[in-house]
Amino acid sequence: MLVRNFIVVCVACTFAMSCVGSRTSTSSAIKVSADGSNAAEPAVAALPNGDTLVVWVEHGEKTADVLARTFDRSGNAKGDTVRVNNDAGAAKAWRGDPPTVAVTPDATVYVGWTASIPNAQGTTLYVSASRDGGKSFEQAIKVNDDTVPASHGMHSLAADDSGHVYAAWLDERYLSSHREPEMHHESMSQAEPNAELYFSESSDGGRTFSANRKVAENACPCCKTALALKGDQLVIGWRQVLPGGFRHISIVSSPDGGATFAAPVVVADDKWKIDACPVSGPSLDPNGDALEVAWYAGGEAGPHGVYWTHTHDLNTPKFSEPMLVSETGATGTPLLGGGRVVWSDGDKLRSAMIAEHKAGEISDIGEGNLAALAENSNEAFVSYVRGSGNETAVWLSILPLTGR
Repeated sequence: MLVRNFIVVCVACTFAMSCVGSRTSTSSAIKVSADGSNAAEPAVAALPNGDTLVVWVEHGEKTADVLARTFDRSGNAKGDTVRVNNDAGAAKAWRGDPPTVAVTPDATVYVGWTASIPNAQGTTLYVSASRDGGKSFEQAIKVNDDTVPASHGMHSLAADDSGHVYAAWLDERYLSSHREPEMHHESMSQAEPNAELYFSESSDGGRTFSANRKVAENACPCCKTALALKGDQLVIGWRQVLPGGFRHISIVSSPDGGATFAAPVVVADDKWKIDACPVSGPSLDPNGDALEVAWYAGGEAGPHGVYWTHTHDLNTPKFSEPMLVSETGATGTPLLGGGRVVWSDGDKLRSAMIAEHKAGEISDIGEGNLAALAENSNEAFVSYVRGSGNETAVWLSILPLTGR
């Protein structure tokens, strides 16, 4: 299963040479989840009217539910908390595999989430749609089309304004079907076998999904995928396991909505060889005529920390020299949006703006980890987890967007 044998990437924290000092953000924190709940795995999206939709998972005794609630620009809750999964308690999530959310200009909300399989190991990937801005959700639609129980997770989601919804995830159906992968890397002999990257799309607003398509093999099985739409290009990012046990960030692009894909491209040669799962994938952000990528690297090519790069050509992508945003430990996947990188450094959330290919001053958002990030033209929305054990809560901070 995808949740086996992970590690937390965490080293002593210093600051990058390109960053000067650190300051504390003046944003206020808003508690999203109910008192006394075991809430975790947040996702966040900006709604067209300026509101914020926060999605998270509330855990019970061997059960879980995906919940959603809307907040206005002042952080005031609007309406009630809504359950996304139709059957109570059916969801399944862990810190490396939170729900994903995408919103279209007409305020249609799509939430990707995974469910447990009764009396079997594995997970099922679903997408639930809301046609009223997150006030209610329709019957969930199954995305993976295999029938033998297997793990489907580390998913990502994107949607456009023409009713197309795109999903990417890591899939282990080949293990359940006893199919051998086409390539064998050294890490396949480890306790946690590699996963495969899969893709599906919906052309009818998430009411049905296409036959699943395998995009890549030998993917790091506990590292989150990422999806981005840039003009007429669809881009998927993931952490690829390369020969020799190196785990590097890769992307693949499609000019036709996933009908065809170009050859995968490794974003940076980090020389990170690790016989374990970092639980840390890439973050993608289309910014003007460029695609930006942020990720954590712990290899021999440079200091361990959070990195940033960009490319202007997705047909034959050549990425800029990786820029060290912060020489730091990191828990989870660094986040990128609105010209801002956000990452978890132990129990602290940190942020740095990227302007003219340079990292700005590091800000401390506050206590928290395992965050999600979204933005509109005015603000950035960061949702995150505070607490430990069975006493965890989901919080929201609204930060000014100081420019891209």
